[in-house]
Amino acid sequence: MKKTIGWVALAVVLSWCYLSSPLKAQGPVGVPPGQPMQSAAGTRIALLDVLKIYKNHARFKGMMEDMKADYQRAETQFRGERDAIVKLEERLQEFHKGTPDYKGLEEEITHRKADLNVKIQIQGKEFQQRQARIYYNVYQEISQATDYFCQQHGIDVVLQVKGDGVDPEQFESVGAYISKSVVWSHPSLDITDSILRELNRTAVNAPREATRPAMPFNNNQPQR
Repeated sequence: MKKTIGWVALAVVLSWCYLSSPLKAQGPVGVPPGQPMQSAAGTRIALLDVLKIYKNHARFKGMMEDMKADYQRAETQFRGERDAIVKLEERLQEFHKGTPDYKGLEEEITHRKADLNVKIQIQGKEFQQRQARIYYNVYQEISQATDYFCQQHGIDVVLQVKGDGVDPEQFESVGAYISKSVVWSHPSLDITDSILRELNRTAVNAPREATRPAMPFNNNQPQR
């Protein structure tokens, strides 16, 4: 009698494991990519690789290229001002310490160094703010496109995933790989390409950056 009860209990456990296994909950095979799959609880889930969208977002890449060009122009200007200060320091050696000419040139050098440092700090802060604004605005576009797609396809939840491969020789890469929130997912859950296509399609006629600032210390050069 005890042996019969044991076999019945084992059968119950095995049947519960089968019903709750990932193979049973993953949904039907052959669902087209980018289409949501329904979980056992009825929640429709999709996955989105936001980093992949940033890397392939046409307008985002254009705005970052514009900022890189502006950064290089600012760097060239600041380098020119540094070179001018170095020449003044070389001229300073021509005068004797304590003479009016020496003191006057020394004061000019000190003033120009301080002025240049302030300009660099302000410009660096403006570039940081500009970069943050670009990332934020593009993320809002991603969110809006995702919202529209989910409304159209009846998706309830979108999880963010990182689709890049792992470098087994790099500790940071391995650490990021093993700490992923989603360990496994069916390829059909990924809606990244669908969202990216829509973003790039609507970005054709959209301005790169409506609030692109002028270079505060480069006003003599024409803006692109």
